[in-house]
Amino acid sequence: MMGGEHDAGDVAGVVPGDGVWEDPRPRPARDAVPVLSVAGFEGPLDWLLEMARAQKIDLARLPIVALIDAFATALETALAGQHRTAPLGLWGDWLVMATTLTLLRSRLLLPADPADARAAEDEADRLRRQLLDRSVVAAAADWLEHRPQLLRDVFARGQITRTLPERAGDITALLRACLALITLPEGSEPYRAPPPPVWRVTDAIARITQWLADVPEGGCPLSLFEPAIDAALPDAAFRQRVATASTFLAGLELARDGRIALDQSKAWEPVLLHHQPSGAGRQATA
Repeated sequence: MMGGEHDAGDVAGVVPGDGVWEDPRPRPARDAVPVLSVAGFEGPLDWLLEMARAQKIDLARLPIVALIDAFATALETALAGQHRTAPLGLWGDWLVMATTLTLLRSRLLLPADPADARAAEDEADRLRRQLLDRSVVAAAADWLEHRPQLLRDVFARGQITRTLPERAGDITALLRACLALITLPEGSEPYRAPPPPVWRVTDAIARITQWLADVPEGGCPLSLFEPAIDAALPDAAFRQRVATASTFLAGLELARDGRIALDQSKAWEPVLLHHQPSGAGRQATA
């Protein structure tokens, strides 16, 4: 901003032959013009206007709101002071000065390029539509929020109960029909599941009897008469336990008949089988 001492001719900015501001109308005296004080500038209104027109001052640095407030303050001061009796034409000149200066400042707010101005208008329209869309969505969300909700504010109609026609029936006939269904037909036999393919006691007795003549003089372990079980079978362990139990029971049965003798020296030792050809009852010992 410009400051310092200014004489009357410099402040007025009117020099004979100068084309900065050519106005044939007579100007009011310097002391009759309202004084502005805004954004570091302090001086008469007409001087600020002349400097702005001559581009000797940067209006872009003057806030337009502060400029308008300074106009109002200066005019109120002039109205309350010694200028309250000024002619109406003088007040009109001041108003024209203030309006012209405001117009010059407001033009700086608009883009100089028409393309930039159009882009600014399009951007403003887009933002306006976006705000409008947001307001519409917010209104719709608020409307949905206040709608009654199912199972909270309102409840649906219950399931319709269908009534079937009643049918008369005889309980005696029902019982007879049930009896006919559960009665087995004549000549039918109950189903018996086949026994599992395991080594039975009779099989063990036949095996021991068949190999009894080959038993050595000192006897042999009873486990030698157990059959070989395929380890790949899913129930191989079960079959092995059944074969061991069946062979042991077969040995006890033959020892009771006196055909063999069983001997075990101590607990958890193998059971030895001895052949008794005479059948003279050598008893089994444990």
